[in-house]
Amino acid sequence: MREKEIGESLGSAAGFVENAMEDLKEGRPEELDLNIWKALESIEYAAFLLSLEDILSPEKRTRHKGEKGQEDAVSLTNTLDLLREGVKIADLGSESRSLSKCVWNARRILLRVQRNRLGRS
Repeated sequence: MREKEIGESLGSAAGFVENAMEDLKEGRPEELDLNIWKALESIEYAAFLLSLEDILSPEKRTRHKGEKGQEDAVSLTNTLDLLREGVKIADLGSESRSLSKCVWNARRILLRVQRNRLGRS
């Protein structure tokens, strides 16, 4: 497992949270927002590494059959559509709300597919 890398990522997140607490105390809203964002980025990376372990560890996986596979195909198609739409929006340099919607919906759908593939609900 990638415990060392996960631990380092969580340590970074803790440092950013400590900085955010200081920013809050000192009344530095821009720095506070940035440190919260950096903490979340580090946590997300740690979660990604953990999910890789689940994906790469066959004993933790339970395969599903039939309808779930078709459901996954539709979900992946929908995710691809959202990502392509997001690329177009980003290339235009506008509609940040629409871009955000594409990103978060694509993430949500892929997380659901991943949970299904790992035999979780």
